[in-house]
Amino acid sequence: MYKKLDSMSIGANNSSSLGSALAKLWNNYKYLAISTLSVFLILNLLVSNSGSNPSFSLSQSYTQDVGSATHNATTIVSKPPRKNVKDMYTIEARLIANFPYNANENIEEQIWQLWNVRADDKNFPEECKPHIERWRTVNDNYNHNLITLSDAEDTVVDYLRPSVPEVVDALRFLPHDRLKYEFLKYLLVYIKGGLYADIDTTDIKPLKFWYDSKVIGARLMVGISADYNDQNWEKLYNRRLSFSNSIFRAKSHHPFLAKLIARITYICFTQQELVKSTNWDEVFDNVDANGEPLIQFTGPSIFTDTLFEYMNELNDAVFIRVAKNERDKDLKPIVGPKVPENQRFSYRSFSGAIAPTQVDDIIVMPHITFNGPENAQRDEYDDNDEKQGYEKYYYARSLSLTNWSNRKQKIQST
Repeated sequence: MYKKLDSMSIGANNSSSLGSALAKLWNNYKYLAISTLSVFLILNLLVSNSGSNPSFSLSQSYTQDVGSATHNATTIVSKPPRKNVKDMYTIEARLIANFPYNANENIEEQIWQLWNVRADDKNFPEECKPHIERWRTVNDNYNHNLITLSDAEDTVVDYLRPSVPEVVDALRFLPHDRLKYEFLKYLLVYIKGGLYADIDTTDIKPLKFWYDSKVIGARLMVGISADYNDQNWEKLYNRRLSFSNSIFRAKSHHPFLAKLIARITYICFTQQELVKSTNWDEVFDNVDANGEPLIQFTGPSIFTDTLFEYMNELNDAVFIRVAKNERDKDLKPIVGPKVPENQRFSYRSFSGAIAPTQVDDIIVMPHITFNGPENAQRDEYDDNDEKQGYEKYYYARSLSLTNWSNRKQKIQST
């Protein structure tokens, strides 16, 4: 009993000494301990919130331009998602993230024209050369580029291969030169910016006189190629209203072109067997009243569909119809397929237009702009911007001087 009591006394004395030592230690280092614990808790909270990799949302690539409440500018706020060729929106997001679009800069002063061979080649269409030269001479403040498909492909590969190799792979996969030709139009303008014009188009009005908006500057300009306001439109045309890809202008890295390139790339990877097994020479011989192939995935139809989709995805986009006059009132009612209620922009937005129409930074020009007046006997150049009324918007047109099948036969025979 004594020993037990003595032992307990010793333990009590030891405990008292240890407690005193701990209290002294705490007083000396309590602020350091509290700081360390706080840092640990904050780091632990951050790690727990990012325990899994967040899925990439395309909306992460878009923010409203704080300098303009009406401008749908693009700002990169996240890293590009990983390559996924089976998801079109991932391809689009990778293009947008790797090649930021600056909506505050004007369209580059460049003109691009493409053909399969060089201008000094004997197979180059001689009848196109005067019209190519006109594009060059009346726009002498622009850098004019007439390049071959192979040169264009080299440019695309050098620019896109490091960041978005899937687009390069899609381009090289295309089994027909015409498919590649159409795709290269979009890729060149996306990379370099400026105006694209087929070699068999003629420039009626110098580019310095082409329309530009005073509300939001044009960063993409397209023209209406077909607008058949009739119940029987399906018997003649691919689309009730379509946009031309023979002539168009765009700022480099424009998000619409990113969407278009992504869609074509996606088709190349997800429809490979169908694309490879299709006899494209036969397909391209089956055309509508506008001379466009009925089946295509790089031409005006996909250009049109994708542009409508892009416009309908814009948030609170400005919509301006430049002209509302007596002729507008005289137009017969617009007919065509039913449009979904949630689709703000459709063929009905532009059918019958006689002047430019603006959606955000996109300018849609009327049918005359890249087609010319109906039943015109000959072209009259407007080098001094003197034409008035509807014909003021006549800028250029296709002359249909080249035929893809004939071109191919000539090359094969040499």
